[in-house]
Amino acid sequence: PACFSRPPQIQGYALAPFPSFRVPCNGRTFQDGFPQFYPQPQRLSARDIHEADWLQFMQELSDEGRLKGGQKVTASILPIAMHVGATGFLISRAIKKRMKRGNVGKAAAKIDIWNYCFFNARGVNITLFQGP
Repeated sequence: PACFSRPPQIQGYALAPFPSFRVPCNGRTFQDGFPQFYPQPQRLSARDIHEADWLQFMQELSDEGRLKGGQKVTASILPIAMHVGATGFLISRAIKKRMKRGNVGKAAAKIDIWNYCFFNARGVNITLFQGP
């Protein structure tokens, strides 16, 4: 993204430690995506994190978490192609679960990239947590 090449323009008072905040996912699981809103606008803008930057980050994170069309088809069709009958449902669920885990890994890698290229230079570190 273009924001990666923008040098930080941090306001003086923003050098204090950045207090943590949570952004829960849209549903029960990470695959449901994340809300497209700009939390803590004063704190983020003081660190030169614009609304457009944050929304792009959240969109990219949401995109990584979702099963893609090809993954959905693979998880549904593969058990049929294996001629496993009723156990195909269980196999399909297991395949989807493994693919979702892979997507969480991709999202974590996306967060690492954003931290390295953008957030850390502005005194912010993003962490992906699981749980309530």
